[in-house]
Amino acid sequence: MTDTTTSVVIVGAGPVGLMLAHQLGSAGVATTVLELAAELSDEPRAVVLDPESLRSLQGLDLLPALQDEILFGVTGDYLNGAGEVLFEINDAEPGPLGYPNLNGFNQPGLVRILAAELSRYDCVQLLFQHELEAFSQSDEGVELRVRDAAGDEHRFSADYLVGCDGGRSTVRAGLGVKMQGESNPQPWLVIDTREKNYDGEASVRFYCDPARPGMFIQTPHDNRRWEWMLLPGEDREQFLQDDTINELIAPFVNLDEVEIYRRRVYDFHAIIADKFQQGRVFLAGDAAHMTPPFAGQGLNSGLRDAANLGWKLAACIQWSAPTSLLESYESERWQHAQELINVAVQLGNDIQPIDPDLAAVRDAGFAALRQQPEAMEEFQDAIFKPMLDRYFAHGAAVDIAADALSGRMVFQPLLSARDGSSSLLDEVAGPGFSIIGYNCDPAELIPADVLAPWLAHDTSLVRIEGAGSGGDLHDDAGYFAEILADSDASMLLIRPDRFCMASFNDDNATDKLARAAAMLGF
Repeated sequence: MTDTTTSVVIVGAGPVGLMLAHQLGSAGVATTVLELAAELSDEPRAVVLDPESLRSLQGLDLLPALQDEILFGVTGDYLNGAGEVLFEINDAEPGPLGYPNLNGFNQPGLVRILAAELSRYDCVQLLFQHELEAFSQSDEGVELRVRDAAGDEHRFSADYLVGCDGGRSTVRAGLGVKMQGESNPQPWLVIDTREKNYDGEASVRFYCDPARPGMFIQTPHDNRRWEWMLLPGEDREQFLQDDTINELIAPFVNLDEVEIYRRRVYDFHAIIADKFQQGRVFLAGDAAHMTPPFAGQGLNSGLRDAANLGWKLAACIQWSAPTSLLESYESERWQHAQELINVAVQLGNDIQPIDPDLAAVRDAGFAALRQQPEAMEEFQDAIFKPMLDRYFAHGAAVDIAADALSGRMVFQPLLSARDGSSSLLDEVAGPGFSIIGYNCDPAELIPADVLAPWLAHDTSLVRIEGAGSGGDLHDDAGYFAEILADSDASMLLIRPDRFCMASFNDDNATDKLARAAAMLGF
């Protein structure tokens, strides 16, 4: 038997567990990732990354290594049973977070690179064929009993435990936490193919056909994901057979140019854990919530969990931040995860009706909407709003109830420099905390003794000017001018996960920054 002491144990080496390991490793936190399997999964379960996930990968300097695994700016449409367009998705250009709203990706490639890049950190270890058998926690930490492939028992002592171990989470079961919600009544066939000559007609297409709803999305390396709904009474095994699959995709591709390399029948779930935290133990990703695929948000919700929880664990371990900071994980993440589940369920209701009368009502509604361009644009914006208009009503921020900016995600505009170059906001602000001054210099306006604890924790100070003004960095698109227009604030304190922790001016900077520092244990 061996005994190992570490700061954080993560159970599960999927994308969420590996992303959390990067968040902790980049902060110098001793972290152990336990994976039951003998190797990384090669299952391409998720196929969409949203701009917030890409922004998180950017902050960890992982995007350069992942360029070949991501197809940026997916566009497409939703068709009814007659082949008529219900509505379109055409946002191929970078949006307010710095990246397009919809991006195809290759999950096995992402997982492989995330795991390989853990070698950056001496403080992180990844252990395969290690099964969590039991754990207990006290006020001092968490004790785990783990067994390896040879049957040998190991004991781990950690400050915190995070279950990123999927829908059948051992950690969640050990906590006795229940899931609430419901499953989709109809299973779906999921097919992954490689094609010699992808037709390029659309990067994503949803077939809202009552005869059989379905969809496809293009992903990197000439791959395509297909999904088809099984109708009531249809046999799952039959839909895994070559004849059935070929019949489904033959109208859209040349079968001689297609390799089918994966086939599964899935039941989609719209469920969420009653709680994401119990003492020193946390749930993230599918262990905490499972989302139907219609909005492409299942994995992205998990990556948001990692971004939110990672810096808070680091703050508690390295800065002795109060436990209330960790308690804000659930208050900040639970409601948003539920909101995205609701969005996915609603989109599924639009896609899935197999009753021709219900489908006709839906088609008529979209036909009327298409006659009103502004209304159609509002509808399309509403699909992405929960992913972009991000805020929390309760959590680790100052004066949330009274300050419209506090607790809200700060967008990532492209900033221009005096020399003609341009950079995204996070490239300038850096990966940790930052204080942004708009048309002012935080270093000049904030008293030195107030700034001292923030600078000691590597907080960056950034001065941004409006378009056409002096200074080194300019917000030519006017984002900061817009969000500060109705505020008396001229400066923003931004957390590592890019949420505004406080907004203030030179008159109240001392008070706001002192209260924010207290939340962090500075």
